[in-house]
Amino acid sequence: MNFLLLWIYNNDVTHNVILTVLYGWVLFRISLLTYKNIKSTADEKNHHYFRKLFLLLVTYFLLGELIFLLLRKRFFINWLPGGWFMQDIVLYIIYSVMVASCLLSLIKGIKKILKREKSIGDTIWTVILVLFSEFLIGSFALIVFNGALSSVRVELESPTVIVGEGNETLAINKMRMVLPNGVENGITTNVVKFTLVAVNLKDGKKYWTRLSGWQEYVIGESVNGILTVDNKKKVLNFIDPKTGKINITEKEWVKKFPELKDNLSYNENDYELVSENELYLYALDGKYYKIDLVNNIVTVSPDYKNVLSEKFLNSRNTIKLSDEDLQRVQQASTDYYSDLLDMSILWAEDRNSALIAYHQKRNDENLSISMVSLNQHSIKWTNTIEYKNTGMSKDAISISKKEGWFYIISNGYLYKISQDEGNMEYVYQYRWNKVK
Repeated sequence: MNFLLLWIYNNDVTHNVILTVLYGWVLFRISLLTYKNIKSTADEKNHHYFRKLFLLLVTYFLLGELIFLLLRKRFFINWLPGGWFMQDIVLYIIYSVMVASCLLSLIKGIKKILKREKSIGDTIWTVILVLFSEFLIGSFALIVFNGALSSVRVELESPTVIVGEGNETLAINKMRMVLPNGVENGITTNVVKFTLVAVNLKDGKKYWTRLSGWQEYVIGESVNGILTVDNKKKVLNFIDPKTGKINITEKEWVKKFPELKDNLSYNENDYELVSENELYLYALDGKYYKIDLVNNIVTVSPDYKNVLSEKFLNSRNTIKLSDEDLQRVQQASTDYYSDLLDMSILWAEDRNSALIAYHQKRNDENLSISMVSLNQHSIKWTNTIEYKNTGMSKDAISISKKEGWFYIISNGYLYKISQDEGNMEYVYQYRWNKVK
């Protein structure tokens, strides 16, 4: 009988508002039906009234159940733009059709009112019915094309690039959205979409989003902007980190370096940004280049191969310690916290403390993270984040630290957590590109 509990007021404001509107509308329709019955003949009263009343109650009960189901599934948030390009295009098309249909109905209704063929009330009801019909059609379109009722996954697709300072510090990532697309030959198929997202780390607000593709790779931050290469489109770009727009195109950039014209690789492994000023790349002619991005100077040396080789050892390494210190931290963590399931070190800056991650139990889709003291053998604080490694993304989790805060991206969420106290300031949802 849980479905009957939905018709009782609770602590959910949205639920209570919808319930009040439904109760009010049902009472209005019952009153209107009763009034018409009183005005009708005796034969009509006995034959039609109770049948119409029963159909009315059943219809609005089913409608209410549908609305409450959609509320539980957070369906109505799908009617808001989320910063995913193709998702928003579908939504804007639905908006346009709804506005156009309502305007056409309203114009026709006004013409009939002027000709005294229709009342103002009937015109309003016609527009409302058109709007409701378009809402049902639009909802179906959102379910089919935007996965409104599906288990949509959002995953990290690139390392995190931190740019800016103070209140203008941004975290820039390429994100992947996976929408279930049915089952074919016993195998679940998916539709995958990509976007670049910049989030203001101060307040967790979306700064900008940009349509991306499967083979577009984020290399890192340079003085010219965020360097990206697209292996499918065969293009290199520098993106303005403040706007998400292209700052310098490949055509403009290679004018400064004639030896790189028609000589650029578009494989992410052939690039390494050591700093904002210094770029190493492996070109199509088989030579290794170092580019001074400030003075626009190019040098060639086979020794630069070592820089690109070290990229695989240093990439995504958030433990900023010497080999000796790292070994001591790993040994201490293993000695003191070996009873923790799947324990790993996420972050360490010295021998005294570390941020570790572990599971409370097997197959747990939540990950416990704790700041531990390696000197005092104690856990300072513990928090929980969502974590699920599907194997589709090479960057299942990302961690950055700035000004006493950890920024952890996992399972489509960005968590801002205090280093000292473990307080969670906010949780940013990449699915909707807003704070949870």
